[in-house]
Amino acid sequence: MMLVLFAVLMVCGSAIHTLWTARGLAMKFCYGSEDMGCRALLPAVNSYWDLAYNIGAVPGFLGAIVLIGLVLWGKTWYPRWTVLANPAVLMLLSPLADRVPAPLGAVLTGGFTNLSIAVFFLVSVWTTWRRGVEHPLRHKPRSNDLASV
Repeated sequence: MMLVLFAVLMVCGSAIHTLWTARGLAMKFCYGSEDMGCRALLPAVNSYWDLAYNIGAVPGFLGAIVLIGLVLWGKTWYPRWTVLANPAVLMLLSPLADRVPAPLGAVLTGGFTNLSIAVFFLVSVWTTWRRGVEHPLRHKPRSNDLASV
């Protein structure tokens, strides 16, 4: 279920990214314009943007909450401290990005969602990469291993 929720988030996130050009052009050519077509275009693009964002955000946050529960209950390979790298938890820090001065503040504010997901993936790879794979140099003989010698 969590995987399906995150998949919906990623598909909707892709739709949002494809809207950047349309939104940017509408803002550039229609902001403050008296043209009736432009006056209708900008709210329409923004409405579609909000719809795509919310359709992705709701399952994304639900998936993140499920993941938080699984990590805290020890049902994953993630150490419990990695719950702090969950994108939903990191998103609680987004108001702090608004206080960072330009030009870094613009990057942090505009890319906070993507940065949160990137931090989560980095921590995921770092903490689980070799999980379940025994390294030959780290192999510790078990008591029954000695019986076979």
